[in-house]
Amino acid sequence: MNVTIIGAGAFGKALGKILTDNGHGITYFDRKNSMSLEDATRETDVIVIAIPSAAVPEFASSLPTDLRQLPVILATKGMLSLDVFADYVRFSVLGGAAFAVDIMEELPVTLTVTDELSQMLFKNERVAVELTDDALGVELCGSLKNIYAIGAGALVKNPDEMLEYLQKALAEIKLYLVDHGAKPETAELACGIEDLTMSATSEKSRNLRFGQALAEGRSVEEAHSGLETVEGLEALDEIKYEDYPIIAKVYELVRGREAK
Repeated sequence: MNVTIIGAGAFGKALGKILTDNGHGITYFDRKNSMSLEDATRETDVIVIAIPSAAVPEFASSLPTDLRQLPVILATKGMLSLDVFADYVRFSVLGGAAFAVDIMEELPVTLTVTDELSQMLFKNERVAVELTDDALGVELCGSLKNIYAIGAGALVKNPDEMLEYLQKALAEIKLYLVDHGAKPETAELACGIEDLTMSATSEKSRNLRFGQALAEGRSVEEAHSGLETVEGLEALDEIKYEDYPIIAKVYELVRGREAK
């Protein structure tokens, strides 16, 4: 199949590698290249969105009507609502536990998808692909884990505390899913507990490193330096945190560091 990937960043290119390895044709559309969206989608069968979450609403709302009839796979983590895709005909979500660098290095990873087409496109001997019908739950898990990864870096004092922290974070994620109309069991999939654990414990995680810098007493600006996007910060700006104790602690810490 011919697939247009919107976004040629690290994760977009990693997904492109999987698709190329699986024999599919790839075209990238990115603001850094000169190709128009019309040209990039002229022969496409599927669109994959892999741009930063802050850019998704504007892009999704401006996508031409004819392209909204095609299969569109959202591979961006960080959205707390999928309302902007309400009129998309064949919309699905891709999440899971996978750093871009791990995919490029051909390490085993697990993805979570919400339709069989995505499963067919991305599954191979190195990429396990779980299937669920809970698109909102997959996307919420991918957003919330970034906040908890900041918390892991900022609040967990030693490795012995990590397991308890992850258990509490998982319980809080399930509560959030229920409160927002998603399925709590989605948190048990790779997009939930595996991605949470990976993001909260691996030094490859920008959100974890950001939290560690806060724990060292740095300001938000200092902690953010050199990390490019810290997705958990964007999620904190949108979330109603009062009912979720860990998120509330992360929010208060971040806002306190902004004042320094």
